[in-house]
Amino acid sequence: CQFNRAVYDVGSSGIKFQVAQVDVCQKSLKVLFPGPTSDSKTARKDVPFKKSITADNKIPQATFDLGMTAFKELKATAEGLMHPDTQQPLVIRDHVGIATEAFRIDRAGSENFFKQLKDETGIQ
Repeated sequence: CQFNRAVYDVGSSGIKFQVAQVDVCQKSLKVLFPGPTSDSKTARKDVPFKKSITADNKIPQATFDLGMTAFKELKATAEGLMHPDTQQPLVIRDHVGIATEAFRIDRAGSENFFKQLKDETGIQ
């Protein structure tokens, strides 16, 4: 009934993530990271997605490249976490991303970016 999921929130100015223990039987979740003793800076990477949008409503490839690097670093952080209660390595079943406004502006570029992200990292 329980599994761990990493969720990546892709906003206009960067990417942040949380890891939660999902219990589908009890219909509940418990945030495991970041927790009260975590360094929240390790849960966020700044990437100027919205600020970099050009006059023709495109996100430059250089910004997508920064985003890919940020995703890879955040995923590595997630996969290196220890369970806060047991201090055992945290096993994450899946990694899921949620994108916001900047990616709706440049749909074609965003679709290519997210396809590449899934291919290279497994983040959906």
